[in-house]
Amino acid sequence: LLGGTFIATIILICENVYSRFVTRSKQVSSETKTRQDYKPMMTVKNEHDDIHVRREKQLQKRIDMLNKRIHQLEMEKSLQPPA
Repeated sequence: LLGGTFIATIILICENVYSRFVTRSKQVSSETKTRQDYKPMMTVKNEHDDIHVRREKQLQKRIDMLNKRIHQLEMEKSLQPPA
């Protein structure tokens, strides 16, 4: 009786491992297929590209202005005598 229970337990464990393996391989297969169909958004042209370009230019100008201001403040700080 104990041997039969042991064999049944081994069979159930093997079936569980096998079903997980099959499920995982199917999942990986479907993920691979969807990744092949994937097109990154940056390569897709749409009607809003000019808006994005303008926005990027505005942001770059703002970054440049802030960098100049940081440099100016650092220069002022270095010219002040220590307190």
